[in-house]
Amino acid sequence: MMNLSGRLRALSRRFPLFMAAGFMVAMPSVGYYLVSAQETHRVALARMEKSRLRSSELEAAKARAAEYQKSLDELKQFAAAVTENRLDERQGWTRYAVEIKERLVSEEALRILLNHLTSTSRYHFKPGKLEITALTAQEGLPPRLLARMRGGEKGTEPAPVLGEKVLISLTGHYLVSPPG
Repeated sequence: MMNLSGRLRALSRRFPLFMAAGFMVAMPSVGYYLVSAQETHRVALARMEKSRLRSSELEAAKARAAEYQKSLDELKQFAAAVTENRLDERQGWTRYAVEIKERLVSEEALRILLNHLTSTSRYHFKPGKLEITALTAQEGLPPRLLARMRGGEKGTEPAPVLGEKVLISLTGHYLVSPPG
């Protein structure tokens, strides 16, 4: 029995050494798995955020598509009304072409122009193209317009202050009913 109790005493003196050796082997493994789990968590959070962004972009695209479809339906209704009423030159309706290319207009002039791009019982406007550009930055503007804004072209209107005017291009035509 003495022999067993001596061995236990010797083992109990070496136990802290065994524990230290065990920790030295286990700690790098635990650290590795901890860092690995943190990286996996970070990647999952990034994927979740990307998914949220895509979801919001999808909702915005759906809203734009619905708005576009509504505009398209209104245009189809208008085209059907024009076709139904046979508004053309054969019945005395006169066609007036409208073509405005890259013209600087004030906000008030733009408002008046947009109010006249409608249809009534006396005339119908058939749009071709309408482009409106707010002059908030000089990037991407045509060189001729940039020269005019800087005052480089002789005999042109003074350079506008950015934000005060808009650049407009419009094509289309009016069908005007005969007098009477």
